[in-house]
Amino acid sequence: MNKSEPKISVATITYNQEKLIGRALDSIIKQGRYLHEIIVADDCSTDGTWQVVCEYCRKYPNIIKAFRHERNVGIFSNVEFTWTKITGNLIYQCSGDDELCEGLFEKAVERLTIEDIDYDKDAVAVYCDFAVVNPSGRRYVISNSLVEKHSPRDLKIRNLIFNRSVGYTRKVYNSFKHVPHDTGIYTDGLIDIQVQLYSECSYYFKHVGSIYYAGIGIGSKTPRDIQYQSMIDSIVEMSRFIAPISRDEELWFEYVISRNKYMQNKNISSFLRYLQLYARIEKIKYGLPFLKRETRMLIVAALKPVKTFFTGKK
Repeated sequence: MNKSEPKISVATITYNQEKLIGRALDSIIKQGRYLHEIIVADDCSTDGTWQVVCEYCRKYPNIIKAFRHERNVGIFSNVEFTWTKITGNLIYQCSGDDELCEGLFEKAVERLTIEDIDYDKDAVAVYCDFAVVNPSGRRYVISNSLVEKHSPRDLKIRNLIFNRSVGYTRKVYNSFKHVPHDTGIYTDGLIDIQVQLYSECSYYFKHVGSIYYAGIGIGSKTPRDIQYQSMIDSIVEMSRFIAPISRDEELWFEYVISRNKYMQNKNISSFLRYLQLYARIEKIKYGLPFLKRETRMLIVAALKPVKTFFTGKK
């Protein structure tokens, strides 16, 4: 038997999502049992987002705790702001343009009950799967099941697991540290990896726990060149943030940087460096899908200059 039932807190950041925030909040409220609070942080929206949030506060005054910044502070400061407001002992995140799926909390607690988790004292993360819905409406599921076979830290560094649908206990959350916000849109990697760094145990259950609606966030609107530089800057910062790092991790970081440098400046020397590091990183260890992913990215990168030559499109 568990030593206690969890008090689940959900942190939700939002900005100019008047037509989406209601969907996110409804999906959280429908979780029912174990829901302790929803922390909503509005980053000074200029549309009707705050009015929608206030309506939900009036309807669910004992559950929703809403805060509005007087000026826009940016995504990552807004995320870190929610850390100061959470009072529960099992934490989830749900962006204002995403939603949680039915049964997430119930199934997560079922899984953790088997492990006899103390939600106040144990540093634990619990993973399940999530769905992606493209602007075209196509839906596919991404699994986090690799946490049953490999180190969550190793997987997260290689972008093989994701923090969507992941719950973590208060002891993990209490270890979170401020990260630099000057590395662009991929700063979220520095925030997210703290779950893997500070969890002493990780568990998985097969369930689609949330839906990510692709193509509507800030990342989809950021120019490619800026994305490449952000990835380079965030990788450099991550290598410092999680130090000391192993030789395999150092090699992986060099590999990702080389890929992005090549995409910024497509010349033969940068491609050869990318190819050299591709040959050295561990690919078989993490399975055929990982090998196929990295090989596909290499081929696409190699053909990019050819496509640009014939089509004139970068």
